[in-house]
Amino acid sequence: MARFDIEVLPGVRLFDLKLIRGDRGYRVFGPAIGGGAAATFAPEIADKLIELVGDVARNAKH
Repeated sequence: MARFDIEVLPGVRLFDLKLIRGDRGYRVFGPAIGGGAAATFAPEIADKLIELVGDVARNAKH
């Protein structure tokens, strides 16, 4: 659905995250390096990222 960059804390930035919508809802994935994950997220962190990205997407449409 979307790729995005986000600053999660002052000075801590994550780039090229991917938001997808699957059969079980939305998921967030970090970029891949050498066929493996460059970053993974605990479910509560992923849920917060999904919430933040959704808020930005909704605001951008208005």
